[in-house]
Amino acid sequence: MVRETLQDVPVFPLPAGFSLRFHRPGDDATWTRIQQQAERYHDVKSELFQREFGEGEAQLSQRQLFLCDATGREIGTGTAWFNDDYHGKAWGRIHWVAVTADHQGRGLGGALVSALCQRFIELRHIRACLTTESIRLPAINLYLSFGFQPEIKHEADRREWEVLRTRGLRWNPSAPHPL
Repeated sequence: MVRETLQDVPVFPLPAGFSLRFHRPGDDATWTRIQQQAERYHDVKSELFQREFGEGEAQLSQRQLFLCDATGREIGTGTAWFNDDYHGKAWGRIHWVAVTADHQGRGLGGALVSALCQRFIELRHIRACLTTESIRLPAINLYLSFGFQPEIKHEADRREWEVLRTRGLRWNPSAPHPL
């Protein structure tokens, strides 16, 4: 999914009692715990963090956020990552957004994505992309509410998005495609 411009990104404030903080040394275990507690479809192993962020670990203190509850316990995470050559341009990349299962459905994902988009703006990204799986309809609907649009390269892509609409996706196929 893509958002060609980060102008006019919706702002979803954090609910009272929640806070955000940036990655600190040793947070790989915290990130893994959150992903494991949030993930319903895949088995998250500890080596996933290193595979996804190992080469860019020095940048995590400026790009990876942790969502904390009122006690300070980390219950969500997301990364304002990057792709320096996506369709020949530099893009911000929303990467590995997760909220633990016991905190889902409270608007926290929206607040986290909002904070990531604001971080992109602070880091001078002008556009953003993300990938997700079609089984994650709530996440896709959330991204649509932020103005991300499906990236449709082939007719098969359009057909897949149409199938998702029949399953509850809030996508308007007549909206102009950004790429």
